[in-house]
Amino acid sequence: MQVIQGKGFMPIEGSGDAVQTTTKAVRLLRNGKPIIRRYCAFMKADDPKKHTNEFIEILKNQF
Repeated sequence: MQVIQGKGFMPIEGSGDAVQTTTKAVRLLRNGKPIIRRYCAFMKADDPKKHTNEFIEILKNQF
Protein backbone atom coordinates (compact mmCIF):
# COMPACT_ATOMS: atom_id res chain seq x y z
CA MET A 1 0.00 0.00 0.00
CA GLN A 2 2.82 2.40 0.80
CA VAL A 3 4.36 1.89 -2.64
CA ILE A 4 1.11 2.84 -4.35
CA GLN A 5 0.78 5.88 -2.09
CA GLY A 6 4.33 6.97 -2.92
CA LYS A 7 5.50 6.50 0.68
CA GLY A 8 7.53 3.29 0.42
CA PHE A 9 9.54 0.99 -1.79
CA MET A 10 9.40 -2.58 -3.06
CA PRO A 11 12.47 -4.45 -4.34
CA ILE A 12 11.76 -6.04 -7.73
CA GLU A 13 14.07 -8.65 -9.22
CA GLY A 14 14.88 -8.64 -12.92
CA SER A 15 14.93 -6.09 -15.69
CA GLY A 16 12.07 -3.97 -14.44
CA ASP A 17 9.56 -5.09 -17.09
CA ALA A 18 7.07 -5.78 -14.30
CA VAL A 19 7.19 -2.18 -13.08
CA GLN A 20 3.82 -0.57 -13.65
CA THR A 21 3.16 3.02 -14.58
CA THR A 22 2.17 3.86 -10.99
CA THR A 23 5.64 2.99 -9.68
CA LYS A 24 9.12 4.30 -10.35
CA ALA A 25 12.15 2.02 -10.81
CA VAL A 26 15.30 3.06 -8.98
CA ARG A 27 18.57 1.29 -9.66
CA LEU A 28 20.32 0.08 -6.49
CA LEU A 29 24.06 0.70 -6.44
CA ARG A 30 26.88 -0.09 -4.03
CA ASN A 31 30.10 1.85 -4.56
CA GLY A 32 28.81 2.92 -7.96
CA LYS A 33 28.16 -0.66 -9.17
CA PRO A 34 24.80 -2.46 -9.47
CA ILE A 35 23.97 -4.68 -6.51
CA ILE A 36 24.00 -8.35 -7.50
CA ARG A 37 22.03 -10.84 -5.45
CA ARG A 38 23.36 -14.38 -5.24
CA TYR A 39 20.94 -17.28 -5.13
CA CYS A 40 21.74 -20.75 -3.82
CA ALA A 41 19.83 -24.02 -3.94
CA PHE A 42 20.57 -26.97 -1.70
CA MET A 43 19.38 -30.57 -1.61
CA LYS A 44 20.26 -33.77 0.16
CA ALA A 45 23.00 -35.63 -1.69
CA ASP A 46 21.15 -38.95 -1.42
CA ASP A 47 17.74 -37.66 -2.61
CA PRO A 48 16.53 -40.26 -5.17
CA LYS A 49 13.37 -38.39 -6.21
CA LYS A 50 13.07 -37.91 -9.97
CA HIS A 51 11.32 -34.54 -9.71
CA THR A 52 14.20 -33.17 -7.60
CA ASN A 53 16.71 -33.94 -10.35
CA GLU A 54 14.41 -32.44 -12.97
CA PHE A 55 14.11 -29.27 -10.89
CA ILE A 56 17.90 -29.06 -10.58
CA GLU A 57 18.26 -29.23 -14.37
CA ILE A 58 15.69 -26.44 -14.79
CA LEU A 59 17.65 -24.26 -12.34
CA LYS A 60 20.93 -24.95 -14.13
CA ASN A 61 19.39 -23.90 -17.44
CA GLN A 62 18.00 -20.67 -15.96
CA PHE A 63 21.32 -19.51 -14.54
